[in-house]
Amino acid sequence: MMKNGNMDEGFFILAPRVGKKFFGEGDEFKDLYGSELAALRIISGSLAAGEPMTVSEISEMIGVTKSAVSQVISSLEEKGYTYKIKSEEDKRRMYLVLTDDGERIMEDINRVYKKRLNYIRKNFGEEEFDEFVRLFIKYIELCDSIDWKSVKI
Repeated sequence: MMKNGNMDEGFFILAPRVGKKFFGEGDEFKDLYGSELAALRIISGSLAAGEPMTVSEISEMIGVTKSAVSQVISSLEEKGYTYKIKSEEDKRRMYLVLTDDGERIMEDINRVYKKRLNYIRKNFGEEEFDEFVRLFIKYIELCDSIDWKSVKI
């Protein structure tokens, strides 16, 4: 079994997939779409790890087009949560960074996320919750590894 911290992070992989069911409608993040919440979490995590990400890297990571991620990032920039900086090594490369407002909203998102996750974990049961997340991550990894164009069903 994974430790709670890893399961918590694993569950966040699922959160964008369950979207508003997890973060709720009409709550404190009503100005953010699920895709924006997920993008903020990815950007924040990459910065915390000391590895800022580009739009292309986020696109590859979550399996959506660069255009779709660019739209999400543009919306976050308009809302004042992110901005781009040029790479020191390659001036063509633009990294995503959180503004002060972006950092503040991430603190709020993480606070709400942890409260809701603890509630779900408590009501699910520790072992069942860990098993659910482990199996769902396995399912996602399996789906990601399949070349669906070559599968005959």
